[in-house]
Amino acid sequence: MKKLDVVMTSNLKDQIDPELICSILVQLIPLFRKYLYDMYVIEPDEKGRLQIRIAGYSFITNELDEGTIISRTEMAGEKVIWFKVDDYQDRYVGTLLLPEDY
Repeated sequence: MKKLDVVMTSNLKDQIDPELICSILVQLIPLFRKYLYDMYVIEPDEKGRLQIRIAGYSFITNELDEGTIISRTEMAGEKVIWFKVDDYQDRYVGTLLLPEDY
């Protein structure tokens, strides 16, 4: 499998607690390896706990999935975070960002 490099916007760094970002990445990176899609949404559920949902195209089949929840966490969060992944042929580059950064 290709290497995954992760970057984030400065706006996200300013608004989201660094420990929460680390916790999200610990859960998100293995999920990316299992579900190879170009977009994920980390969002609060009805109880305020973060869930991770596929929201993009498969790198394998090119099928669109905008609704499959692949993980529910115990982490509390209020903001929606996007994880956009680009394929650079030799590696993937994932960017954590807030929707207003897009």
